[in-house]
Amino acid sequence: MSIYFYGLIVLTGILTIYTDICQRKIKNAHLLFIGSLALLLYFILFLSGNLKMSIHLILNPIAGLVIGFLFYLSGLWKPGDAKLFATYSLLLPANGYSAILPLSCFTLFINTFLLSFLFLLPLSIYGIIHNKTMVFKKAAIKKVILFFGQIFFITFCVSWVIQPIMAFLPLQNNIFLNFILLFGGYLLISKCLGRISKFLIVFIMIAGLALRYIVMPYSFSVDNFFSYLRYMLVYSIIFYILTNIVYLKEQKPMRISFSPFVFLGALLTNTDFLWWVIKLPLAIK
Repeated sequence: MSIYFYGLIVLTGILTIYTDICQRKIKNAHLLFIGSLALLLYFILFLSGNLKMSIHLILNPIAGLVIGFLFYLSGLWKPGDAKLFATYSLLLPANGYSAILPLSCFTLFINTFLLSFLFLLPLSIYGIIHNKTMVFKKAAIKKVILFFGQIFFITFCVSWVIQPIMAFLPLQNNIFLNFILLFGGYLLISKCLGRISKFLIVFIMIAGLALRYIVMPYSFSVDNFFSYLRYMLVYSIIFYILTNIVYLKEQKPMRISFSPFVFLGALLTNTDFLWWVIKLPLAIK
């Protein structure tokens, strides 16, 4: 990737991290300025022959904008965070992970998710320890069974769509990538349940059933089905724990800036960071 794009990424980080932390806002003027510089840089590189037009260059910022918009609609990101993600996607013309991910904005999303998760996990464990009374009180409520059942059902339905899609990827059996996609799908659906018809879940499951029948017909055996249920149960337990962490955070809100994580994620997008993370479970195993 051109050193000029790295320069724009650093400039974006300086401007947005400062305003996000100090003023609690990401200014549209800064993003518009960076976006204009990026388009000018693309134009110069095209004219000089140092960059060739490709479908990736067109789809990548569009996909980044769509991802930001979806997470904004679901309530997971604020408007400034969504626009910031789209801006960083525009600054990533090269895709160092094209073998497993078609667009660099997907790599940016995974890196950002990983970095924010690693940062929030110690804080969440600390919060659980200091709020153990509230945790056990919440766990004692009878509705917890229905709540866990909802998590399991959403996870089960979403996975029936994600698994056939994963079958087309080179790392279809990678647990890490599967977890990221499944957790992202679970978050989107669970956040949107109050705004959309609950029949959408049934539609997703039917669509996943059709995809599985076409792409993965071998998965319709009894042994595979019960093995699949065990995996979904493990994922649901993990998602339940993560949801309770979010619950604790809502009880005692603390503002955590999004901009540093997406900035670091952009810097790491064309490094070996994600390859190292992907290979880590295999090394441990």
